[in-house]
Amino acid sequence: LLATAAPTYAPPLRLSVLTFDHAQRGEASRADAAFVEALAARYGLDCDARVWKNEASSQAAFRDWRRRESVAIATARGGRAHVALGHHADDETELFLLRLARGARLTKLVSGANETAPPCFVRPLLREPKNVLIEYLEARGEGWRE
Repeated sequence: LLATAAPTYAPPLRLSVLTFDHAQRGEASRADAAFVEALAARYGLDCDARVWKNEASSQAAFRDWRRRESVAIATARGGRAHVALGHHADDETELFLLRLARGARLTKLVSGANETAPPCFVRPLLREPKNVLIEYLEARGEGWRE
């Protein structure tokens, strides 16, 4: 989605892609990473693919790993990068309900704020429901993965 919008910005956005294979679903996991790499290549974008090589497999461990790798890559590229995450409105709703079920305080229920210090993690799709994003992609003949 960003690749189609990048040229409209002044100055144009310089995009690259980072994908993470958590190595938890065998061939399906590798296929997801291959899909992302092929899509990046089709748009002429550099793609860094990272594969989980640790025995721990908690969501917190994955999240910390993705963040460390993202910051390391952004820093290597000059540290002024923004890391755009693919979270959408349905993800935010799911997270809210999970936190509510776990008894989180009101101040911990809402997330999704964009960061301001580089490298920044931004969520440009956070207001869009998943079905709208899928319809957008399908209307343009693009495939998608969960």
